[in-house]
Amino acid sequence: MKEQRWNYELENMEELLGGHNLGWTTPNKNVKVILVNPEDCKERITLSMIAKSWEGTGHKQWEVLLAGWFIQAVLEALDQNKKEADISLLFNRDFLAEGKYFSKKEVWEHLVRKNFDVVSKDYIKNEFKLKFRV
Repeated sequence: MKEQRWNYELENMEELLGGHNLGWTTPNKNVKVILVNPEDCKERITLSMIAKSWEGTGHKQWEVLLAGWFIQAVLEALDQNKKEADISLLFNRDFLAEGKYFSKKEVWEHLVRKNFDVVSKDYIKNEFKLKFRV
């Protein structure tokens, strides 16, 4: 019998994105952002919870997309028994949609203020470690 997995609601992501015209600038792969506590998120977060918590980006679909990417990174780390998760995808691009713009800097300020504590900053390596406040 297969073990039932916590419903992170990722199956709702496509429906919530609704085929909107979303885009972004080329990702800056030189910046690395690491989540230090994916285990704390296990069976405690959902797509709708995170997206709601990140309201205020100016575009609901950005909140859903960012939440989905975050959960996917957490699940990848958990599935591979890693102590950290790479969440750079959330922070390395500017978002564009229907004439609206949400810059990397705005993404950082918005998400960190809402749910993260900065654990360490290494400007030489361009690496940041964050802890998610569950």
